Amino acid sequence: MGQIRFFWRQADTWFRTAVSVTAILVLLTAAGLVLLLGVQSVPAVSAFGLGFFTGRQWDPVNEEFG
Repeated sequence: MGQIRFFWRQADTWFRTAVSVTAILVLLTAAGLVLLLGVQSVPAVSAFGLGFFTGRQWDPVNEEFG
């Protein structure tokens, strides 16, 4: 009986470790996506300003994007 308990404790430890590592990887992936989107949006923000996110005008002919 003691050997079975040891096996289940060891399996629980491995499962808890795997779930923790997976959760950390998910958070790192989300943070990486936010960072990548932020870096990739720098040219648009520098060209059109922050009005790109808040503006309501969208006129590609006159290069007004919002």
